[in-house]
Amino acid sequence: MISDYFYTLKQTAEVLGLSSVYVWMWAKQGRIHGQKIGREVLFPKWEIDFIKEERQWKKEERQRKRGQTRQSAPRAKRNRSLP
Repeated sequence: MISDYFYTLKQTAEVLGLSSVYVWMWAKQGRIHGQKIGREVLFPKWEIDFIKEERQWKKEERQRKRGQTRQSAPRAKRNRSLP
C-alpha cells in the first residue's frame, strides 16, 4: 500500500509541525523531495522521518548549549533601583 511508504502534503506538515505552505516551499527549494501522483504530492516517509529526527536532535543540541552557557557563565544582575 502506498500509505505505508509515503506521506501526503498535509500529513508531512503535521509530522514536521509546519504549515503545508512551508512544506510546499521546501519541496520547491529542493530541501525535501516530493513525487506528484495525480492530484497528490507524496513525500517518502523515510525522508520525512529523518528530517523530523534531525530537527529534534538540533533542537535538543541548542537547548544543551544554552544550558551549559548559563551554568558556566551566569549573567550579572542589573541594579533596578529607582533614582
